[in-house]
Amino acid sequence: MKLAVILLALTLPAFAQTKPSPCPNHAEMKEELTETKGLVARMQNRIVVMRNAAGTVSDFEVRNALQVNADSWQDLLDSMKHHLDRLQTEIDRCDAREKIESAKPK
Repeated sequence: MKLAVILLALTLPAFAQTKPSPCPNHAEMKEELTETKGLVARMQNRIVVMRNAAGTVSDFEVRNALQVNADSWQDLLDSMKHHLDRLQTEIDRCDAREKIESAKPK
């Protein structure tokens, strides 16, 4: 019993010194942000191509359908951009927390 108490007392300082990261998934968030920004840029280019192609169609109903399709994709893309903004804010907060934690005296 005494040995268990002594071992526990010896290991407690080691646990007290290690602080958990304020953002354990920080690297994953940055990777997701980078990948999604690339996807958003490619999608935005494709939407422009869709709109330009719709402009060359002479049939009003087909052109209108193509524009509605492009509008739908643009709505989805705008939602993704909003998600990216929230993700960037979270990453910025994590960076700030890490700076604060690293500036604290040890």
